[in-house]
Amino acid sequence: MTPRFWTCALVTNLSAFVRLTYAVAAMSAETGDGGGAGIYDLSQSVALIVVAITCTAMRSRIALGTTAFFATLLQFFDGIVGLLTQDPTMKYWPIVLAFINAISLAWMYAENSPNKPPESE
Repeated sequence: MTPRFWTCALVTNLSAFVRLTYAVAAMSAETGDGGGAGIYDLSQSVALIVVAITCTAMRSRIALGTTAFFATLLQFFDGIVGLLTQDPTMKYWPIVLAFINAISLAWMYAENSPNKPPESE
């Protein structure tokens, strides 16, 4: 596997881990409603990190690309929710992480682009 794959894998796994960390923090801060929303968010975050680690371990570019795409969407929408709710901990970092994840995903797929100029020696 190439450095582009490993960069995308690292960023995707980091994104999934950050999402899991936010879910654990949100669940531990929940009071009164029985924790239904927190458990749901936690279960999604655990599933995302398991899939991200599995795709990396399998060294599957397509599976990692799909996981990176969905991790990017999740982080982006987490950032939008943070902006709408004025939550200072979730305002900008999820959007920044989504942007970094999207760049690493595009960089990984640019390696096999048919429009890539031939390498000169």
